Amino acid sequence: MKFEDCYPAEIVEWAQALPAPEQCTARDVQITRLLEDESVIALGKGLIKRLNNAGTRDQANQMIAFFRGLIQDAAAQPA
Repeated sequence: MKFEDCYPAEIVEWAQALPAPEQCTARDVQITRLLEDESVIALGKGLIKRLNNAGTRDQANQMIAFFRGLIQDAAAQPA
């Protein structure tokens, strides 16, 4: 399955906007690793389903922001 099929478009765009590997910070690398992890991919697929059932665009945007924040927070934790 392609990365683009695992996450909402907003998360895919965010991931694609990260710097090139040689310019990434340790946090950027960790974000990429998290987004490529099978259990996180499962969460991303679930997010797509929830977004499809969101009542409003604002609710969908809140879910995306929450997921992105979750990944950023996890990436900031010491290894």
